[in-house]
Amino acid sequence: MEDANQHGRIDGDNGDGIYGESETWEETNPNNRDTDGDTFSDKDEKDWGYNPLSIDTDGDGLADNNEDEDGDGDQDPTETSPKKSDIDVDGLSDFIELHGWIVTIYYETLV
Repeated sequence: MEDANQHGRIDGDNGDGIYGESETWEETNPNNRDTDGDTFSDKDEKDWGYNPLSIDTDGDGLADNNEDEDGDGDQDPTETSPKKSDIDVDGLSDFIELHGWIVTIYYETLV
């Protein structure tokens, strides 16, 4: 994944070396052991099946390092999984189950 096409730059980077919302990175940064900044090395994330280009592999709103709190690549009984957005498969994301939600009810009345 690191500089797969061996052209000396990170594909998707606009040349500044800093990740921006408009940039879609396709390779890990060979000059940074943790391309996505989630505290796990790119090598560990690749070995564990996490996405080294995303701080939130499963897209559930919880950072990988918050789901794998002890940083061992295994899901322990008190952790959610960076690879599954709904660990108990009940239809609610792990983020919603941990943080809840706000319900707002709007209605109209006739005058």
